[in-house]
Amino acid sequence: MIFSILKNNYSKIFIIILLSVIIDNLFILSIKSPPGWDQGYHISNVFKMFNIIDNTDFNFLDKANKILNVTNSYRGPLTYFLSALFLKLFGNSYHYAYLSNQIFNIICIISIFHLGKIINNESTGIWGSILFTFSSLILKQRTDYLIDLSLTSV
Repeated sequence: MIFSILKNNYSKIFIIILLSVIIDNLFILSIKSPPGWDQGYHISNVFKMFNIIDNTDFNFLDKANKILNVTNSYRGPLTYFLSALFLKLFGNSYHYAYLSNQIFNIICIISIFHLGKIINNESTGIWGSILFTFSSLILKQRTDYLIDLSLTSV
């Protein structure tokens, strides 16, 4: 039965994503030091966005203006907004803020799979997803709160 499940490529992608979440959780749980300067800036913007979303103020235009003004630089609010929604679902903590990178990781894995399928075949997409997921550079990006992975996914 397990072998018949593994013949389905979407099951393989699901297993890759599941392993990614487990590995990231282990790395994130081992973080004992505070975030660096750039990481701290981005993570503080996530918490600002969470506070804006969590606020029960019903003035839609004011809330939309605050969301768009979370950052005053080239960094758009979409990354922070999606991460804040993740925090709203799972809890407002540093652990889940770091783990919110899984949203963008999943987008990348599925995109790589489909691009590999378009370029050559499904096997290429699976291998591309595996190489991406278990690359040490990408692992570092997933377990550190920066916006590089989210920009890559877009």
